[in-house]
Amino acid sequence: MAHTHREFRTEDIPLAYLISFRAYGTWLHGDRRGSVDRFHNRYGSPRIPPNEQWRKYNLASLKQPPVKLGSQRRAAIENAIRETCKIRGRVLLALNARTNHIHTVVSANSKPEPVLNAFKANATREMREAGCWQSERPSRRQEISLGRRRCLGRGCVCALRTRRTAILIAVVRDHNAEFYTQLQNRER
Repeated sequence: MAHTHREFRTEDIPLAYLISFRAYGTWLHGDRRGSVDRFHNRYGSPRIPPNEQWRKYNLASLKQPPVKLGSQRRAAIENAIRETCKIRGRVLLALNARTNHIHTVVSANSKPEPVLNAFKANATREMREAGCWQSERPSRRQEISLGRRRCLGRGCVCALRTRRTAILIAVVRDHNAEFYTQLQNRER
C-alpha cells in the first residue's frame, strides 16, 4: 500500500523569501517596461507587453497620484518592517527602501503572502503615525500596491542573479555569513 503523505524533507523549506513591493501607481499595466499579473508572474514567463492606451487608462483610473517614497517615508517603512519582523519572530536579512519600491529578504516559518501583507499594512500605519502620509481619500489600499514573493532556497540563487537581487544577496552574504553559507551549500 502506497503512503499518501509526503515525507518531511528540510530542503523543501525555503531559507528565506525575497519580497519586493511597489508604491501605489508607480508601475501600471501597459507600461513600456512590461508588467505582470497573476497569470504572468512565474520566473521566466514573459511579461505583459507594453500598451500605451492601457497605461493611460490605468493612470486615469488611479484614485490619487502615484506615490513617491521620500526619505521620511522610506525611514518609516524601514522602521515598520524591522518592527514587524521583531514582533513576529522573523529574521530580516536585508532591507532596501527605494523611491518607488522596497526589497526585503526575510526568513519566516510561514508562506510569504502573510509576511508581505504585514509589511504593507504596518508600513502604511507607520507612515501615518509619523505624519508623512497625507491623503485626500482615506483607504486601506492607497500606499502600497502588489508585491512579489520568491523563495530563496534550493535552485533559486541562480534564478535571482539580476542586478537588484544580486545586491541584496551580497548584503545577506556580508551581514549573515551563516545564512549565506547554508544558501550556497543547498545549491550544490
